[in-house]
Amino acid sequence: MNRALPRAAAAVLASVAVVASFAGTAGPASATTRSAAAPSARPAAVESHAAPAGGYDVLDNLGAVYTLDSSWFGSLLVHNLSAPIVGMALTPDRQGYWLANNQGDVFAFGDAKFLGSLSGLALTRSITAIASTPSGKGYWLIGGDGGIFAFGDAGYYGGTGGLMLNKRIVDFAPTPTGKGYWLASRDGGVFAFGDARFYGSAGRLRLNQPIVAMAPTASGHGYWLVASDGGIFAYGDAPFHGSTGSMRLNQPIVGMARTPADNGGYWLAAADGGVFAFGDAPFHGSVAGHTAGTVVQMVASGASGPV
Repeated sequence: MNRALPRAAAAVLASVAVVASFAGTAGPASATTRSAAAPSARPAAVESHAAPAGGYDVLDNLGAVYTLDSSWFGSLLVHNLSAPIVGMALTPDRQGYWLANNQGDVFAFGDAKFLGSLSGLALTRSITAIASTPSGKGYWLIGGDGGIFAFGDAGYYGGTGGLMLNKRIVDFAPTPTGKGYWLASRDGGVFAFGDARFYGSAGRLRLNQPIVAMAPTASGHGYWLVASDGGIFAYGDAPFHGSTGSMRLNQPIVGMARTPADNGGYWLAAADGGVFAFGDAPFHGSVAGHTAGTVVQMVASGASGPV
């Protein structure tokens, strides 16, 4: 696969809201929503931080949310967490988000509603991702074995929890209808459920580095897989816009998000907060060298549908 250098990639702290307070609702202790304390002093840069189309958020394992040309609704950075944060999901109107840790606790911010969690349950494998339904009235938690846990209006369409997988599940993407989803495994395997169609996988390829994330196209007729070296694998109507596969990275790639334009471009995020933009994806800055913990995910605040 031909690979091109990124159009914009830098370790520049630009328009970043580094948040260090908790302002939302959370459900790690029980199945009922409990209100959290009001946030502490918030950085001045965030006070009038609206969410223009095309921005993105970066999440680290301590629960810090870094907003780059997007809106901030709270974080978990100043709290003593019982388990590392592994995922983030935006509400459909981009006015809130959920964070999840690897034990299945869920924390809600902004207009995101707490709809349940796995708090106190003994899990076979730790949680690796969280994703919102198209309505924002439900979400899924995904285990490393492909076990699917549905809350609110999220439907259950199958999982790999009962299968013997070669490698663990690392990411999850719902279809635009929310009536199906894909699971991606570390070895490049892709599993389709519900109305999700299978367009191919990297499961039979000899990968230089493991797969760490996936992103669906806006149409739901394709998807991208990204490896920890930034290698991009495109399927269905997903175009290849470039990768970091041939670059020497300071830290591995951990996340991917597409732009609002249909298949127009995508961003990659590295564990140190570096951001790489391809296609029509605008570079809004990065948080490389400025994160409290290790980056685990990025989400696009301007995109519609699952990102």
